[in-house]
Amino acid sequence: MPAAEIRPFVLTQVGLRAKANVINAAVRQRRTGGSYRCTACKGRCEVTITYTTRGTVKHSRGQCSTRGCIAWEE
Repeated sequence: MPAAEIRPFVLTQVGLRAKANVINAAVRQRRTGGSYRCTACKGRCEVTITYTTRGTVKHSRGQCSTRGCIAWEE
């Protein structure tokens, strides 16, 4: 029997939703970085965003302060 695949938390449905909420909060405020509330664990998530000249998200990176919670770079 194959072992169960362990996926990073950010790839779960809850993790993806929390990541989207953090990014959307920064975009709403038109900020390139800051600390936002993580909706998955209620901790704080540090995020950095780079925008295109049109104002859309070009690159984002973030990490929650809670160990094992969301972290990404894309």
